[in-house]
Amino acid sequence: MQLRHSAPLPDADPRGRAMTAEEERWSEAILALRIHGAAAPVWIAERIGALALAGDAEGIARFKDMAARVEALRDGTRQ
Repeated sequence: MQLRHSAPLPDADPRGRAMTAEEERWSEAILALRIHGAAAPVWIAERIGALALAGDAEGIARFKDMAARVEALRDGTRQ
């Protein structure tokens, strides 16, 4: 499946350096919003539920972090 994007993905660093872990987490949140739009929080909640059923505590923590970042992007506290 080919996705169409209006701008380069956040990991496309013109300086050729690797992203930091912090940059990677923000990129994940931005990509979730690009792919899922207003439904991104629902998608994240579904993933958290699936990870909980699987007993994946690290995955749950990562997606909870993503949820907080998506909310910050949506409410304008982070741009």
